[in-house]
Amino acid sequence: MANDAVPREGTLLVQIPGLIAAHVDKLHGLGIFDAEHLLGLIAAMGGTRELSASTGLTDQEISAIVARATSALPEDVVQQYTVAVDVRRPLGALDLTDQKKNEAKSRF
Repeated sequence: MANDAVPREGTLLVQIPGLIAAHVDKLHGLGIFDAEHLLGLIAAMGGTRELSASTGLTDQEISAIVARATSALPEDVVQQYTVAVDVRRPLGALDLTDQKKNEAKSRF
């Protein structure tokens, strides 16, 4: 993707010291222009494996990019992307109470 594409508002990857331009270009090719978007995608995907496969970068290279992107952001912003999500209860579903568990068991 051309570098003249309109990036999202955030901490631009091209402005983060120490990132390799060729790696940033590969992320741009996927429409990833800023650190916040990068961290959000990794959080949503549950890791770096898919991003690594999509870019052709190694897990170690992606991890290095993530480390630099993380260090370029304020801690409170980073925490927004590192909150653990329990995938067994997506969309904020609550735990069943013992009463509801017993009711469900009695139906079957």
